[in-house]
Amino acid sequence: MVRLKLFLRYSLVLVLLQNCREPFEVEVPAGNSLLVVNGMITDQPGPYMVKLSRSSPLGSFDFPAETGAAVSIESASGNIEILEEALDGYYFTSEDGIRGEIGEQYRVSIQTRNEERYQSDWKLLKQSPPIDSVYFTFKEEQTEEGLLQGIQTYVDTHDPTNKTEYYRYQWTETWLYTVPYSPQYEYLGNDNTSLIEKKAVCWIDQLSTSINVVSSTQNVRDIISRHPILFITTQTPRLRILYSLLVNQYALDQDEYFFWKGLKETVNESGTLFDKQPQSITGNIHRINADEPVLGYFSASSISAKRIFLDRSDLPEDTPVDVSLFNDCLVDTYIIEKSSTSDMEVFNALDRGLVFYDFYREFVNISGYIITTVPCSDCTYHGGTLERPDYWPE
Repeated sequence: MVRLKLFLRYSLVLVLLQNCREPFEVEVPAGNSLLVVNGMITDQPGPYMVKLSRSSPLGSFDFPAETGAAVSIESASGNIEILEEALDGYYFTSEDGIRGEIGEQYRVSIQTRNEERYQSDWKLLKQSPPIDSVYFTFKEEQTEEGLLQGIQTYVDTHDPTNKTEYYRYQWTETWLYTVPYSPQYEYLGNDNTSLIEKKAVCWIDQLSTSINVVSSTQNVRDIISRHPILFITTQTPRLRILYSLLVNQYALDQDEYFFWKGLKETVNESGTLFDKQPQSITGNIHRINADEPVLGYFSASSISAKRIFLDRSDLPEDTPVDVSLFNDCLVDTYIIEKSSTSDMEVFNALDRGLVFYDFYREFVNISGYIITTVPCSDCTYHGGTLERPDYWPE
């Protein structure tokens, strides 16, 4: 379960990296494909993951997993662990295995099932200074589509030793949402019911897929101030009730900073073949005894993190928040009037995939049956979970 959660945590980021492979300017011999490596070790408890895949021809979005490889992470002091392939192309350390230490150097070594050998450069696990603050301001601007309103988030940090200089940020958004017609009972017939678990309130996570790096080298001191992280528009339901943003900060060296910066520019500038040709981007992984490019990067950094919450009340009072996800529920929900054949009608509706919500009553008497749809009654249908996060306020 832990490894599955880790897989889900990293998968969106890896999809971004895969989709960025197309513009890399590398000469690939006809019929060959390049190894793509993505992995990281931090000072946080494992397991850590290294993903291996293969590049595809221009215009293809098929990125086959590199399976059956021998993958290891080692430290310069001699600690080494062989990773286990838990999913095709996804290689994990054990939960209680190797753990990154600040000031230590690490590298990844790979031998494919075809006995091709690859290795990363040694990476120093740098100390990421604490995040000073994550904060937000309300923002609105006029666009061609109309008035755009939302929350702009920022981060401040500094390194009093002036040794960090290069930073990368990732984040996880979490928000609470509800559905309007979650039933508490299952209909058994003859106006009898049994108690069931309500699926009215859910929490959903969304991982960042954009590249966000910044450098303080142009400043007199190693200070990052008011660096933009994420704009959260009110045209999504995120801010309807309660929203959380967890920001992770990584310390980079100069080479890794320019890797991510170049990758970001490639993503922003590339498009069709008639657009500006992107620059060549070189990672820190190499094939041993062969002149063959390798795509991707093996990173090492401590993590500094800070979480903030945004309540609906943090928006100006008259700011509308999108609730269109459940607009159709008023149309989809209807009443079957009580009659000699109503039970048959209710069960026919249930057989069609509809949901019994509740009895319709006139005073204390049951006069009908409220029927609704799964999207209006089951919050997990929209990708969320019923499990309340440990950090969520009461």
